[in-house]
Amino acid sequence: SFAIMFFDSTTDDHLHHVETTSQEGCAQYTFTVVEKLCNPSSNLHGGAIATIIDQVTTYALLSLPGGVSPGVSVDLSVSYLNAAPLGTEVLVEARVIKAGRSLAFTECTLSYLKDRKKIIATGKHTKFLQPPSSKL
Repeated sequence: SFAIMFFDSTTDDHLHHVETTSQEGCAQYTFTVVEKLCNPSSNLHGGAIATIIDQVTTYALLSLPGGVSPGVSVDLSVSYLNAAPLGTEVLVEARVIKAGRSLAFTECTLSYLKDRKKIIATGKHTKFLQPPSSKL
């Protein structure tokens, strides 16, 4: 089944960090749609898109100064706008909208690498932030 194949080889194996000017609270990654990430129609699976949004928005949080420690997801919403067929090169861009004491709000866009105006999906992700560990 898709879930077994997908989680047997996580999306981390396919994501490639894009070296950009170091901007706090932002993350950019690229990947090529491979068969393991596709649905039966040979398009990028919606569950894979949601997982990638979860991962890359968390990476954006980790880029914040001060040692932010992301915890569990509180809310994740995804809007699917265009298909990404097998072999498509995808750009993933995420940014932190706001990081408070206990919650962080992020957003993410997946688009065609060669045509950034062709958006595959957008997502909003709210994460619980772990409180800083107390020193004994």
